[in-house]
Amino acid sequence: MVGSRDSGNLTILALVIMVGLCLLGTTLMNIALMGARCARNDYRMEQARQSVEAGIDLISECIYQELNLPYNLGAEELPDELDCSYTQVAIQVGGEISLASTGLISKNQEVDGVPGFCIYQVPIRGEYLNAIQNAIVELVFSYEGGYQIPVADGPSQVVPRVYLDRSQVVSYRSSF
Repeated sequence: MVGSRDSGNLTILALVIMVGLCLLGTTLMNIALMGARCARNDYRMEQARQSVEAGIDLISECIYQELNLPYNLGAEELPDELDCSYTQVAIQVGGEISLASTGLISKNQEVDGVPGFCIYQVPIRGEYLNAIQNAIVELVFSYEGGYQIPVADGPSQVVPRVYLDRSQVVSYRSSF
């Protein structure tokens, strides 16, 4: 009789150990799943951030092209808002699409001199699946010209601008 009682205690002890191991295994599986979800979300946020970077490259070139239009090269002042605002680009990432879009591009500052420069502020949004990355970027465009020279028999003329570079990022503020 005493042997069967010890056997019952061992069975209960074995069951308690098995339940503990099952709980430990379940906890470890949940930790692994949370780690996988975090890694997937990090990947998505990185893709959204890279979409913003692609948007910066695209809009920098668009602004440069617009500033080199004949009516902007000879203007006394550069436009406060650009026509290339609200540009969008889609990027293939594996089997998914990543989007980069810009908002209203506005002139932040213009300084005449040798060389002169103009700073444009651009809001950019990058999206990949459910991840969204927003940034406000300021691009500086350096140029020579853009100043008036007097003409003896008429109104003064503006020396056409010649851009020294395609742009430089002077400020990048990321927001969520």
